[in-house]
Amino acid sequence: MPWISRDRYQEENKQKDKIETKKLSEEPVDKAISLLEKTGKFNILDKYEPKENKYYRNGAPIVKLPGRKLKHGALAPDIRGELKNGSKIWVEVKDKSQRIFYPDTGCDIHQFIGFWTVNKFLEEPVLMMFKDPPLDDIELPNYLKESKKRQYLKRVRNFYVNGEPGFYGNWLSTLCDFDEDNKYPHCWKQWSRNIPMKIVYFEIRKMVSLEDVENLTKILKDFKSHKSLPQFKVYDDEESKTISDISFYRGD
Repeated sequence: MPWISRDRYQEENKQKDKIETKKLSEEPVDKAISLLEKTGKFNILDKYEPKENKYYRNGAPIVKLPGRKLKHGALAPDIRGELKNGSKIWVEVKDKSQRIFYPDTGCDIHQFIGFWTVNKFLEEPVLMMFKDPPLDDIELPNYLKESKKRQYLKRVRNFYVNGEPGFYGNWLSTLCDFDEDNKYPHCWKQWSRNIPMKIVYFEIRKMVSLEDVENLTKILKDFKSHKSLPQFKVYDDEESKTISDISFYRGD
């Protein structure tokens, strides 16, 4: 992952406290809501912020699942929406850059398991929306070969609109459809805020621009076919194998 040189997100060569960066992350969520509202597809569209403390886990909102599925609930995506026909969907917004050496981007394993579980047991599809920071805020390593730099910049600029980074992504069900050849979704163990953390990455090639309202509207119209999910499969780099049992990560 390239170094993000935004002062508001870092101090003395390290990331700021998670609480502070969480507040800053609300800006892209607000922008995503504004963009989604332009489609005219929603009755209700807002940040998912439960009023009761029992619907939070370590400060993060959770979703209560039907029956006894995960008695403590599942981590929730950022946005809850009700379409004009009364159907419910979720939207997760990620303000982060694509990786340099791999054509992918993603989220940490705990979030992924939460989103997957919400989609699976509620049959309410989750739309993943990503947005890269401006190129001026990205510091690429000095050792990076010029050819690799061009490849990376071309990949990032594919989702630019009028010279600015635009939203891109797809339904979680599409991103979770396991690619046997490329081994995606792919889980790598990395460091975040000096903490070892497993990150699940999705292929960029499965993502489309979501900045265009007409294109976004078409994506939303297809929500019914994304209520169900393909079989759970993640290639875990640390384990050097494909994990097909979600309980492996949940610790059931």
